Amino acid sequence: MRLAARYSLKWLIQAILLGLSAAFALIPFLSDLSSRADLITQFLLQGAAFTVAFALLAVFLRHWKFAGAHTLCLLVQIFHMQPPLIPNTAVASTQTVRLVFSNLWADNHQRAAAMHTLERLDADILVTAETVNGWREDLAAISDDFGAEADCFNLSGCDLVIHSRFPIVNTQTPAERWNRSRAVYAGIETPAGILGIIGAHMTRPIPVGQVHHQQKHAELLTSLASEIEGPLVLVGDFNAVTWGRVVRQIERDSGLSAHRGMEGTWPSAMPWPFRLPIDHIFTSDDVEIVSREVVNLPGSDHHAVMVELRLRSG
Repeated sequence: MRLAARYSLKWLIQAILLGLSAAFALIPFLSDLSSRADLITQFLLQGAAFTVAFALLAVFLRHWKFAGAHTLCLLVQIFHMQPPLIPNTAVASTQTVRLVFSNLWADNHQRAAAMHTLERLDADILVTAETVNGWREDLAAISDDFGAEADCFNLSGCDLVIHSRFPIVNTQTPAERWNRSRAVYAGIETPAGILGIIGAHMTRPIPVGQVHHQQKHAELLTSLASEIEGPLVLVGDFNAVTWGRVVRQIERDSGLSAHRGMEGTWPSAMPWPFRLPIDHIFTSDDVEIVSREVVNLPGSDHHAVMVELRLRSG
């Protein structure tokens, strides 16, 4: 009797674990229909990691049917995430522009080390978010090295600065004013021509009731992007993964493409794959990404994102 009960308990546990794997496989299909489903979809990479662990446990216990079912769930999860598995990287070029985005974190207590890292990255264009709580003053030396900058401090709650070693010929902030209008545009005169940069810091999707604010912010960004002609890069902290609804919405409505990568950026203290990839680079068709790298920034809760990019000729 005890043996039968123990056997039944093992199968019950396996069934529960399979239910979790199946949930992470099926819920993303509802992402466009439900805010709650989209919120769960943000954690699909972590769900896939647990699915692998569940499958290995089933193999260890020789529960082959459960192992096969977990594997099937994993394949469906990979299907949802598959674009980031194949980054759209261009052929290397000698004439590139190095762009770095970093959410500095307002409560960063390792600012000297963070400043040293930013200087070491030697960016041509540096876009920073959460440039508040004294960060503007701390970055004064770096700002002098860059020579040109644009910000959105005229907007309530905006915390973005674009630093450039090349001349900035024009700047713009969203025409629509609301308390989450965190975006700034700079037209930058690079050796290859004018390159438009939009820095963004999107609102969080949590609690669930805030999702409509994030969607409104996405609409604001796509509206700003539609006003810009020529090569354009949209970069920032989007508080959304590339396989979620918001990033797909931005791609669809702006015509820009998100440069994919599986390396997570937040929270920086967690190991991969428990970091979420929420800091992104979007580009227009006339901008190529040569390389992409996620960089640890001391004291910040986000990793920085560094790309080498170039303007397509013709």
